[in-house]
Amino acid sequence: MKYKIGDLIWYAHMKYVSKTVTCPDCFGQKALTVIKGDGSQVSIDCGCRHGCEGPRGYYEYTAYVPDVRQVAIQRIEIEGENISYGHSQNYSAQESDMFDNKEDAEKRAVELVAQHEVEELAKIYRKDKHNHTWAWHVRYHRECLKRAMKDIEYHSAKLNVAKVKAKQDTE
Repeated sequence: MKYKIGDLIWYAHMKYVSKTVTCPDCFGQKALTVIKGDGSQVSIDCGCRHGCEGPRGYYEYTAYVPDVRQVAIQRIEIEGENISYGHSQNYSAQESDMFDNKEDAEKRAVELVAQHEVEELAKIYRKDKHNHTWAWHVRYHRECLKRAMKDIEYHSAKLNVAKVKAKQDTE
């Protein structure tokens, strides 16, 4: 056992924070200009809304960032070979996440975030539904791709018409 109750240690972990990114459609303006079939232009609300709120001009997403803090050990839990420590910031932490100095804790926190990102990326290689075969997954995702490609073609054609109409109006 490396630490005892009352020791001050540096605890390395990761926390999630809410971050924002400017809406790629309205660029933060909360409105879009639409060219109607007759060539007139109208302004409409952007779709960057959340629930019943109006457009916000940004989207929120969750990101994981390294975090270290100095804590006092309040309890020690021993279960077979495993030793975990309890402190005021976390119910239970492993010895591998506790350090005597801040620099080592910061390095470990960065490792934890990197490890989490690798695990999230690995989810892509797992089946969405475990009770379906890989063949089912291939068929399902191909259908989704076909549907998305049809949508892209349709909306691209709509945009091209709008560009032509806009050019005709300026001439």
